[in-house]
Amino acid sequence: MTSVSSKNKSWNLFPIGGGKPLRTGSTYSPDNKYFIQPFNSSLKVYYISTRQCVKTIPNLELDTLVASRIDPLQPNLLWVFKSTGEFSIINWKDRAFDDSGSVVVYESGKLSTLENLNDIIDFRFNYSLNSYEIMTICGKSSQKSHSSGHKKTLNKVLIKVNEKINNNQAVAFKDIDIENSVQIQELISIKKVLMFAKSLDSRCMVFLTESSSDNNSGQMLELKVVELKSFNIHNEQSHLLQKKSTVTALSISNNKLVAIGLYSGVVEVLYNFVAASSDNSNNSKILRWHMNPVGALNFTKDSNYLLTGGQEKVLVFWQIASDKLQFLPRLNGNISQISTNYFPPDNDSTKNNDGIDYYTLVLDIPSSQNNDFDVLVLNSIELTSRLSITSLKLNTKNPVASLNKEKKRLLTGNGDDKLPKILKIQKDYTLSGSSEINSVDKNLYMLSGSEIQSFSLLKNEQMSSLNVVPKISIGKVKTELNLTDPKVNLFKFTEDGEWLITVDEYETPSVDNLITKGEVSYSLKFWKRTNDAEGKNSSENHHWELATKIVDPHGANVKILEIVTAPSGYFKGTAFLTADAKGGIRLWRPQQPKLSYNIAKANKLQPTAWTLRKFITSLISGHAENVSVAWSEDSTLILMSLGNNIYKIPLSNFDNWSYLTYNKQLVNSKNINCIKLINNDSNLLVFSDEFLLNYNLINDKVVYEYKVDGNKLDINEKLVSFDPINKRFTVGFNYFETKGSEINESSAVLVFDYHQPKPTGLTKYNHYISAVKWLPGTENFIILDTTHKISLLDYTSLSSHVPSLVTILSGSKSETADNFAEEMVSLVQTSKPISFAKPSGHANNNNNDDDDDVDMIDDDNDKFWYGKRINNHTFESVLNNNLENMDMEDLFNSIVECI
Repeated sequence: MTSVSSKNKSWNLFPIGGGKPLRTGSTYSPDNKYFIQPFNSSLKVYYISTRQCVKTIPNLELDTLVASRIDPLQPNLLWVFKSTGEFSIINWKDRAFDDSGSVVVYESGKLSTLENLNDIIDFRFNYSLNSYEIMTICGKSSQKSHSSGHKKTLNKVLIKVNEKINNNQAVAFKDIDIENSVQIQELISIKKVLMFAKSLDSRCMVFLTESSSDNNSGQMLELKVVELKSFNIHNEQSHLLQKKSTVTALSISNNKLVAIGLYSGVVEVLYNFVAASSDNSNNSKILRWHMNPVGALNFTKDSNYLLTGGQEKVLVFWQIASDKLQFLPRLNGNISQISTNYFPPDNDSTKNNDGIDYYTLVLDIPSSQNNDFDVLVLNSIELTSRLSITSLKLNTKNPVASLNKEKKRLLTGNGDDKLPKILKIQKDYTLSGSSEINSVDKNLYMLSGSEIQSFSLLKNEQMSSLNVVPKISIGKVKTELNLTDPKVNLFKFTEDGEWLITVDEYETPSVDNLITKGEVSYSLKFWKRTNDAEGKNSSENHHWELATKIVDPHGANVKILEIVTAPSGYFKGTAFLTADAKGGIRLWRPQQPKLSYNIAKANKLQPTAWTLRKFITSLISGHAENVSVAWSEDSTLILMSLGNNIYKIPLSNFDNWSYLTYNKQLVNSKNINCIKLINNDSNLLVFSDEFLLNYNLINDKVVYEYKVDGNKLDINEKLVSFDPINKRFTVGFNYFETKGSEINESSAVLVFDYHQPKPTGLTKYNHYISAVKWLPGTENFIILDTTHKISLLDYTSLSSHVPSLVTILSGSKSETADNFAEEMVSLVQTSKPISFAKPSGHANNNNNDDDDDVDMIDDDNDKFWYGKRINNHTFESVLNNNLENMDMEDLFNSIVECI
């Protein structure tokens, strides 16, 4: 990370949370009280009884993690293994950090001959050999579902300990010479392996391989079972299978029962694998329930039950002997992985936990574009949830996996030509929907299908999930897969964080060939923040309650593209503007509750109906690709950009709108992405793909303009964020950076002050940035990247440490702590000022209701909401009610409320 400093301060980037959980490597403590979940950049330790994360070990690079194991001698130590053969030993329980705050790594090394490590089969300490014994499986793996098999190798690894170890004695890892004390022995090599599985006690393994036998009636496969004993091969058996359906899951029990899950939904159990080599059909059993491909299989420790799951979102318990079923339905996602906690007999996890076991499920989120998933821990006795781990859900405009494809295309398509240092990223990987930070609880809110996720920046975990629009909670099968779930497109908070507006859409399914198939219905919903704790304004204990729902607010099949919150000067900021692609604008404001509701009982929510106050049907006849709206701080002027035109709309009269168009030399037919009013509404910032322009509305001239090299960089509105308190804004850029023969995604964030034409800060980042958001009430910005990590862009002193997020969120300022900067500045060059043209205004045939319009104009001129003046309309809500039965005290209270 590089930064540009200003005097004694600079903009610096600090990781503060986020991260994506990994599908492999999770484990339990030997006493079953803790659950350790690895993330791509950290380790998190959860206390199962309280469902809370009790420790986070940050700043770890675990993207290639394949397995983790508790040290058999020192249960407070965790061995983590990566696919490259690297391993590290971390104290997960006691002392994870040293005095400087760095993570304590007791030992690290690389098993150089074990590249392409797939998993750790067994891990123990051999007292007779005074060595750690590790059984590994290595081989190339493919992410493609229909790829051919690869060679797999079972290896025995010995790590010699110099000092003689007795029972319960700790190992001094500093005395271990990794390079000279490691011995690796190959046990067996198996070719054309499609998938493999191991038993819970690590004494049996099963391999599914491609068979060399030819058969036109179906796919010929071979099952190979390998029995392990004392870290050596004890026995091998093979069995040929003929399947017309693709095998999707595989499992083996402690007593060598083999279960195969098929794409057709059928589960086949093979009894007594040694005897099954004969042609006796009684050695197998067919289990039918799933209608979609089987996603995961797992046997229990006693081998009496088989657990299966898939796209039906149902966990199925099969009692193998009696074929009886038990179900756990309506899970939060598709089951793609099932595992059971198990420790070897010499380190039994049940001795201190009354024999309670846990099932760990990996639940894929169907609406996720980047393979997001949840981790669910179930009690094996009561089948109740004991722990749920939900990460930050990242929904981007294009799958993040496409980034690697772009890099490969650049490398292969360029040949031997030398690549430039900075290359443009063609696809957009910013967030596909809205993201906001609430000014009250300081949580990050993000869209996830039909829900809005509330993620705590302080606790680094999901706090809640708002179900904006109902969806099918059960899994889909067969033709039901064609049903489209409703989704939320936009949302926005008021400045005080007490009101939330959402826009969702639902497409009529084409399953039943209805006349309305393909039509899209849009809903506008207004939500009120309600505290759960009685008489206590808690930022954590609250929920959102629906106040008003409006169907097709801009007309049938008209999509809302922009939402703008009212400034605090307009009815205390309790209003919203919505805009569509045709230039239609709607002004929404809550209706004043009747007096009878105002004197309701304490802690009782007053019903509030949001109503349409003003509107413009459309400003253009076609459809604009980009729509942006800016509302002045004094609330008198609304600016709207459609394509490359900007329209001025006075709040007092929507009919009296006019427009401004850019000089063609400046615009170059580029659409405007974002506009923003700054400097007490005297200046307008205009953002396009290739330029940033500051236009003075009073002097009618361009203050400054930055032209971006369009061949290398793009300005994206998701990476533009404004700090209205400190008068700053950020502009982010994403690009490929070349280093020799390598291409890596990189990014940079420029920080501008409102009154200065040149950037005051520049920070480089080594990941693609998906969003930049200002942290309300502070001078900092939050950065979210494609690896699910959250970073803090902080204006810190050059000589101090990482800032405390607790201090920042509490309102106190934290006084903490090339050639690339010059090259980035050269890509953003200042151009000569170019003025706006000044076309005449136009009147629009607005169909506002006359009576309502008079009331709206009067309300808009009314300033009592923020205490500037009182006029003859101030007390209308009191005078329009029946005053005969009202005593003097109630009348006085009503008048005071109006003022």
